[in-house]
Amino acid sequence: MHKNRITLPDMNWFEFDILSQLFIGRKYGNEILNDLNMEFGEGSISSGKLYPALQKLEKKGYIKRIAIPKDDHRDKGTRGVERVYFTITSSGIRELENATTYSINSLFHGMMNRLQTEVAERVFEIISESIGTSFKCGIVKHDLEKNLEMIFSRMDQFNDVDLYFLVIPCMHAAVHIEHGQGCMENSTYLPSKIDDIPLKDGYIDVLCAPMLFHDLDDWDPLLKEVSRVLRPGGIFVVVDFARFDSYIMEAMMQHFHKARSEEEKLLGLRPEDLKEALSGYFKDVKTERMKDIILAYGRKPL
Repeated sequence: MHKNRITLPDMNWFEFDILSQLFIGRKYGNEILNDLNMEFGEGSISSGKLYPALQKLEKKGYIKRIAIPKDDHRDKGTRGVERVYFTITSSGIRELENATTYSINSLFHGMMNRLQTEVAERVFEIISESIGTSFKCGIVKHDLEKNLEMIFSRMDQFNDVDLYFLVIPCMHAAVHIEHGQGCMENSTYLPSKIDDIPLKDGYIDVLCAPMLFHDLDDWDPLLKEVSRVLRPGGIFVVVDFARFDSYIMEAMMQHFHKARSEEEKLLGLRPEDLKEALSGYFKDVKTERMKDIILAYGRKPL
């Protein structure tokens, strides 16, 4: 199995909660029971429900029993009876990570699917008000497969659009693309670099950057290149994650975009930071918040 592949979890939610408890440290049965009842409500989980689940996890090799010596300080007050502790195994840790990734991935994509129609509609309102219905549109993206549908779900409302997918290798893994690949009519895929987009000066009427900026350490090289290939009066639109008020969204971002250091957390973008960055290259820059998504857009000076 590929180490980065997400598979269907080999456990139910209750077993997931047990593994999460044991990931913190070894615990004996009643300790697990008490902690789970504190989490879900007193009396909600019985020993008759817990111990069969523990046996099932043990049979799968996700947990194991360990005996703690009588003189261990954790066993004081047991009147000399050795408690049997449960601990998570390396297989259990891998399965817990897989189940966590699977659940967060499902939650994330469910949220994005609910948002995409609303965001796409607003992006096209911005384009229509500024450009019209016939134009050359560039899409700056490092991933061909995700989030593009958000931007193009309403493409049929325009009369004549030439699409240029400007594919930039992700900072973590190169993207390989053949020129002309794609299933959309009038679309061209161009391998690009942050500081080298293979288009002539002033060639594009509209440029969109969906879900890209949060992956970049330095925005200036891309903004400079976007300004170069955009025609005077053309529109640049950024669609990305906003700085989150939601704990769930914050956890998802930290999970999918690992912090590069303990001090540096990737928690989405702030409107004032985007506005300041875009204002160095474009005029009439505006930002809008749409739930956990932020839009920023501006016009290249004439």
